[in-house]
Amino acid sequence: MEQQAIDSLSIPPLPESSISYVPSSIQKKRALMMYFLMGIVLVLSEKKTNEFEYFHLKQAMWWWVGFLALLLVVVLLLFIPYIKILGIVVLLGWVGLLVCFVKQARDGVYKKDLNTYRGAVFPSLGNRVVSLFELSFDDSGEKPAA
Repeated sequence: MEQQAIDSLSIPPLPESSISYVPSSIQKKRALMMYFLMGIVLVLSEKKTNEFEYFHLKQAMWWWVGFLALLLVVVLLLFIPYIKILGIVVLLGWVGLLVCFVKQARDGVYKKDLNTYRGAVFPSLGNRVVSLFELSFDDSGEKPAA
């Protein structure tokens, strides 16, 4: 009788579309480290990642490529008297973008569908940089849908 009561109270399974991947705290820390350049080196040296870390790897790679290019431009603008403040403001805005990305990694946020993501330019362009390296994936052994 108790078994029938337990069976009648069972929770129906959730549809597949509502199940989302929740990264572990170690994966969040590794994704967080990628934005400080050290994590990129660690992930690329291990050649293994999952889809959460892969998303943040792509985003961090493009952020660093953009930062270094912007830094070069800002250094050149520092020699022009009235425009140097513009370069500094743009550089501070770029670092503010880093803060937003770090918060996403800390909160475990990543996007599978980049069409609905406003900042999709970073992971999509970062995909070109990451494709230069051979990475394997822990979850399925295939490249995750990005």
